[in-house]
Amino acid sequence: MTEAEQREHYEKVMGIVGKVVMYTLHSRGDVICRDDLIDELRKHKKEAPTKEIKALLNDAIKMVER
Repeated sequence: MTEAEQREHYEKVMGIVGKVVMYTLHSRGDVICRDDLIDELRKHKKEAPTKEIKALLNDAIKMVER
């Protein structure tokens, strides 16, 4: 994977993380913890319509778990 491809992938993953964080903040309140975010990412992964989105969500989960 080239540097440009890595950057594009990273931006997609972080975009997904940001969307899930905003969804979680709006639905649960002002304070969330890492476990809440991971649970929400896993829930979205189960409902993902394509393999590409599932792969991005899987990478997002791995990134948040670190």
